[in-house]
Amino acid sequence: MSVGLAFAVCLVAANLRTSLTGVGTLLAAIERGSGLASSWGGLLGTLPLLTFAATSPLVARASHRFGTARLLVAALGTLTVGTVVRSLPSVLCLFTGTVILSAAIAFGNVLLPALIRRSVPAHRVQGISALYVTVMGVTAAVSFGISTPLSHTLPGSWRTALTWGVAFTVAAFLAWLPRMRGDRPHSDKPRSGKPHPPTSVARSPAPCRSNWPGRSACSWACSPWPSAPPPHGCPAF
Repeated sequence: MSVGLAFAVCLVAANLRTSLTGVGTLLAAIERGSGLASSWGGLLGTLPLLTFAATSPLVARASHRFGTARLLVAALGTLTVGTVVRSLPSVLCLFTGTVILSAAIAFGNVLLPALIRRSVPAHRVQGISALYVTVMGVTAAVSFGISTPLSHTLPGSWRTALTWGVAFTVAAFLAWLPRMRGDRPHSDKPRSGKPHPPTSVARSPAPCRSNWPGRSACSWACSPWPSAPPPHGCPAF
């Protein structure tokens, strides 16, 4: 495994919480500056979780259709756009940008562990997974701590403070852009292009098991910790 790949993984991890954790410390300033009621401020803080729940089930199918690395690059580009839109002087842009960047982060949450399992040797998967979770936690804490001081020192107040993490996003986008060249969508067709030979039809086919993660006990066990990678061999992932 190359150092460049580990660095690229860390750059993506740095984007998975940075754009969200600073909102909590700036919420009072956001409500004063935009004229939002406290109930709308609460919705602004809850919107990322609602977007995660709505978007995450779509990632697996999109990954099979477009390719994992390509989809991650698209998610990083979308995250950049959403971060910029959120900082524009409009309440509509504030909420729209939050939805856009939250959807991009939801894709990153699912795609990054899959890319690690696919690109990293098996004996290094746990170490790289621990590294990216650590980076994600550290950058989230840094964002939480510096957002308020930045809002007092930078022009643009809280709007500028919400966009400081875009530097990580652009760096991650540039780091992964060359890595999507060899990425190909998954296909059920054989590489030779010939159709699969016909198979005999069983008289009593086995009942079909749903792949929906909600049917898996492992999924529910992992749900309180969305930042952590799924355990090795978990049938839901």
